Amino acid sequence: MAEYAAEYVRDVMTPGVAAVRPDSSLAEAARLMRTQDISRAEPDATGGG
Repeated sequence: MAEYAAEYVRDVMTPGVAAVRPDSSLAEAARLMRTQDISRAEPDATGGG
C-alpha cells in the first residue's frame, strides 16, 4: 500500500467541482465548461453516473 503525505481526504480533494447529470446534453456540458473556464472533463469514479 502506498503512503501519502495527506492525512485527510480534504487534503487531496479538488475544490469547486462542477458536474452535469448523465442525461445532460453535450451542449449543456460545453456551456458549463466555457462559463466556468474548465479545460477538461473526467467521468466520476463509477464511470459516469
